[in-house]
Amino acid sequence: MMIEGTTSDGTRKDVPVDPKGWLHTDAKAEGAPYHVARDDARVFRAVSIDTAAAREYPVYLRNDDTERDHVIRSIRCGHVVTTLYKLLSVTGTAAGGSALTPGNSTVGSPRTADVTCRGDGAITGLTAAATLGILRVNTNESDAFEIHDDVRIPQGQAVAVESDTTAGGIEEIEAIFFFEPAV
Repeated sequence: MMIEGTTSDGTRKDVPVDPKGWLHTDAKAEGAPYHVARDDARVFRAVSIDTAAAREYPVYLRNDDTERDHVIRSIRCGHVVTTLYKLLSVTGTAAGGSALTPGNSTVGSPRTADVTCRGDGAITGLTAAATLGILRVNTNESDAFEIHDDVRIPQGQAVAVESDTTAGGIEEIEAIFFFEPAV
């Protein structure tokens, strides 16, 4: 028995099957960021290093892209003291901290992220709209929100990380995100 197939160049050809009529194939599965980085150079990383105080927003991301949704791959947080982090959708006008320029994961690509990104200090002017995730990080450790590419930020919408700690100290947050056509 044979199954007719088409190769990547459009050539039609017969593909053999085993005696039970099964077609055996191989496939490699990669996450969406792999394909977005390879095909479109739209995977970015924003890093914030801050001396955190209790209940502040050390990272803010707003999607300014008019054609694509901003998709969060992961957010890794670390602190010198035990800290509860919250990933929040937020409204308001972000102020404070510093403007961050996310780096393109495709090294050498001139493409930049169409986002407003703030960090490296306390960001003010925000109101929490909804909690999208929580993460507890123990003293002198780091961990990441289990997001799995399911937090999508449409144009003009924003998220922030809230740091709830009882003491100050060095904290670092790395956000990895990419862009896909808006849904």
